[in-house]
Amino acid sequence: MDSFVFHLFNDKIDKKDIIKNIIMNVDVLVCLIKNLLEEGKGGLFIILERTAKKRQMEKIFVDGHEGSSIYKRTVLKDGKNTRIKNHNFEYLKLISKVDRAVTLDNEFNLLSFGRLVKLDMNGSEENVEGARTAAAISGSKYGLAIKVSEDKKIILWENGIKVLEI
Repeated sequence: MDSFVFHLFNDKIDKKDIIKNIIMNVDVLVCLIKNLLEEGKGGLFIILERTAKKRQMEKIFVDGHEGSSIYKRTVLKDGKNTRIKNHNFEYLKLISKVDRAVTLDNEFNLLSFGRLVKLDMNGSEENVEGARTAAAISGSKYGLAIKVSEDKKIILWENGIKVLEI
């Protein structure tokens, strides 16, 4: 979100366009979560505080950076990360159902999917009821983690702390 705030003070970009862009991306994310709930599927979304560099991704995920050809073929568009509002929604629905985490940066660029989060429970006093919860707590140390469970609960984690349960 830092870059969005930066742009608020830039005369070349209209504030309404920035807000509209944020809303469109959040709308896609909410629709993905709603789809998981309707189908009784679980999922995990991690929205990083900032765009992660290769070294940061190695801290967050098992197997380090994203290097597979499926990633390059499906996530990148013209060699660049793309905001979720610009991806095919059916494709996004499919990857959100893949076990492990879907990772976005603070501008809603799709960074990865199906990644195994390195578990780091240091400093957390939360009860861990499963692998997805542990991954959400660990991933939340790098941004906002949204855990969708099969029992139709949505839990948001930030800095290893549960901040909202719906």
